[in-house]
Amino acid sequence: MKILVGISGGVDSAVCAMLLREMGHDVECAILRMHEYTEVACAEEIAEYMNMPLHVIDCRNDFESIKDNFVSEYSCGRTPNPCIICNERVKFARLHAYAIEHGFDKIATGHYSGIREFDGRLSFTIAEDIRKDQSYMLYRLPQHILRDLMLPLAGMDKSEVRAYAAKWNIPVANKPDSQEICFLPDGNYAEYLESRAGEFPEGDFVNPDGKILGRHKGIIRYTV
Repeated sequence: MKILVGISGGVDSAVCAMLLREMGHDVECAILRMHEYTEVACAEEIAEYMNMPLHVIDCRNDFESIKDNFVSEYSCGRTPNPCIICNERVKFARLHAYAIEHGFDKIATGHYSGIREFDGRLSFTIAEDIRKDQSYMLYRLPQHILRDLMLPLAGMDKSEVRAYAAKWNIPVANKPDSQEICFLPDGNYAEYLESRAGEFPEGDFVNPDGKILGRHKGIIRYTV
């Protein structure tokens, strides 16, 4: 099969691509340029090392809606997960559309989750490595994308993935996992929110009986 693998510049997606090629598939890579921090140069280095074509898909305009949702949700006192919304509305939607347009049979990513069929519908399953499970990140994806999606890391743990990367001498074999929001690599989300929506006022912490317990520095700095 001809498979388009979404890579990010990290070890998981690189191993995903190599595993699929080891299985005998015709593999090409794609990175979705979302913002100024997208690791395009790193993806180019990985793809060149693996001797696979790399497609750069410009999603910056689409990704603005993810930033807007992030700001609006925090402004309403909620704690959003932008990756879940992005996976549905931008990342997988654009990767799948590009694959269909360019004659690929399947898409694949390095997410830790499986796919199963139940009562005629596909759904995600928890990964073998529960510490890395990402099924909750993917649950909003529609059926037509699940039908064309491959997740080769479903039955692997992280140490096994890194061992494969080391065996193949992939340049990012020892690259640390990213834990931050992709468009806020420094983690300072409160500063970003106030740069977009203005300063959030201080207020009181109040218990259920109405007693004031202290002051807070703005609702966006706290998680429900």
